[in-house]
Amino acid sequence: MSTAATVGVSESAESTSAWLALGGLIQAAVNGALAGAIAGALAGGVGGRIAMRITAIMATDAEQGALTDAGERVGDITFEGTLALIFFGGIFSGVLGGFVFAATSRWFRDAGRATGVLFGVFLLATLGWGVIEGDNFDFATFGAVTANLAMFAAIFLLFGVLVAPLYDWIRSSFPRPSLTVGGLAVLPAYALGLLMTAGLLGAVAAGFGAEGSKRWFFTIVPAYLILAMPLAAILIGRRRRFDRVSELKDDPLAIAAALAVIILPVVVGVALDAQALSEILGDAY
Repeated sequence: MSTAATVGVSESAESTSAWLALGGLIQAAVNGALAGAIAGALAGGVGGRIAMRITAIMATDAEQGALTDAGERVGDITFEGTLALIFFGGIFSGVLGGFVFAATSRWFRDAGRATGVLFGVFLLATLGWGVIEGDNFDFATFGAVTANLAMFAAIFLLFGVLVAPLYDWIRSSFPRPSLTVGGLAVLPAYALGLLMTAGLLGAVAAGFGAEGSKRWFFTIVPAYLILAMPLAAILIGRRRRFDRVSELKDDPLAIAAALAVIILPVVVGVALDAQALSEILGDAY
């Protein structure tokens, strides 16, 4: 075979590999969006409504009917409020969580059946401050502050427990789009997943509507989780196969890099969590 032919074959193989990698990334994003939306609707939507109802029950008679940080009245359950909670607090936030799982799951696969719980802890550590907000007076004002914090922290763990098996099920059940019957049948699901992906990326770029310095954290931390960590995994994978951390045990440099990549957002997130808890507990006591 001539040198030109060899180069042509090499370039063709690289092009095919690049397209397969791009297809894999799109599929992972869509799988994460769909799994996250379902898990978010259940954990953040239904679970969040139950947590709020328990808070309302624990509230004193004087607090009943008072306005919350979101402008709702304590004790009132409205269809509009429930729908908004399921969509924004559940589905929309769940898509972000699903993205994070798709981007970071290889760091947790060695946990086996505990993967979901471990991911839930990771999500609480890195993004808990986005839900348990220090400037939200509801946590300290209505009901018992410790119970409120525990319930909303548990939502993250519940989300992790749900999203892990959902992601694996969708990944194994949904074929890639193609001209086959099965490939055409999943096109609506992929279209929905891509639509949610586009909406989420826009929200991340805008800092989820937050103001001041907080806006930067709402942009930088999620962007690191869903963009920088997969890129780091690709770079580490060039040195050594990296589908799970245990595969790096014979390469000290690769495993050090993998651990550094995941420790960084945890350190930043825990610092923000601590600040939020300090503000909430300071208001309560």
